[in-house]
Amino acid sequence: MTDAEIPTGRQAARAWKHLDAGVRKDAWRRARQGLGHPDPAVAALAVGWARYTLSRSFAVRYAGRMFVGLIVALGGVALLNRVGSPESFLYVNAVTVFVVGGIVTYTMARREAERLEGQI
Repeated sequence: MTDAEIPTGRQAARAWKHLDAGVRKDAWRRARQGLGHPDPAVAALAVGWARYTLSRSFAVRYAGRMFVGLIVALGGVALLNRVGSPESFLYVNAVTVFVVGGIVTYTMARREAERLEGQI
């Protein structure tokens, strides 16, 4: 694989998963520091995987997290409702906080990926 051969789509995700766990961990560590991987093949796979991951919709990437967070939030609110009988606005506030948190997380990840992609 040369520098120009960046995989796309599901091929990128599969190739990334086939890398050794230590190599992936090293690539992540370097990316957090704003550095690319010294091996051009691994760097190309990392870029392809990041592009594929970020191209998927918000709902697809975070559906599981959103569902678990929603269930936990609603369970906590139901427990508080039993204990202190708060108003129904607490449900709305819990869901709003969760959704805003997800949007902020998505925006930060997208900006970081764009920054890293510009350095490669």
